[in-house]
Amino acid sequence: MKPLAKIFQNPAALPTISSVVMELLAMSRDPSVPLANIVKAVSLDQALAAKVLRTANSAYFGRSGTISRLEDAISTIGIHNFRTTIITTGLLKALPDAPGIDMPTYWKMGLHTAFMASFLAESIGADRDVAFTTGLMQGIGALLIHLVIPEEACVVVESVDPFDFAGRRPVEQIQLGFDNAEVGAELLKRWKFPAPIQKALQTYSNRSPLPDIL
Repeated sequence: MKPLAKIFQNPAALPTISSVVMELLAMSRDPSVPLANIVKAVSLDQALAAKVLRTANSAYFGRSGTISRLEDAISTIGIHNFRTTIITTGLLKALPDAPGIDMPTYWKMGLHTAFMASFLAESIGADRDVAFTTGLMQGIGALLIHLVIPEEACVVVESVDPFDFAGRRPVEQIQLGFDNAEVGAELLKRWKFPAPIQKALQTYSNRSPLPDIL
């Protein structure tokens, strides 16, 4: 058995992302899909629908009245903010707490990286949604290592900061035979995320060329 297979040998133990989230991400990138279809899909996930409405009613968007219809909420926040809301809410539901990882710090770092990546992508005319998702996912491989093999993960972080995802990689290769970037890319492959995001996770700490889309 290849070393990486140790993480994925029990599919039932792996986190899963909502099929509604994946369907909505695909639908929102297809301009031919009517808004009514997107609203119907959002309505299938009460937590997601509530989050979209809360986002639209936040002070950031400066609406004077309360928005109660999903159609109005999506129109108010715009398609990019809609997608970031979908993926962030989906991941928050999918990823449980992991031993050895302070989850508030994990999410704070992930969101900071995601928004910075989105800002930089916009400044060079690249895909903001892909950049945001890649930034948010940067630590997902490390998180999965701590979930599936917590004792071995604790050995890794004896010599490196658990949130230094790039710095962990050589230590993980020595201790485990694989690293968090490989784990993250493989998980996103199983979740059927776009190939450019998988590739970006696998190359974020080396000098390999990134996909053109980024």
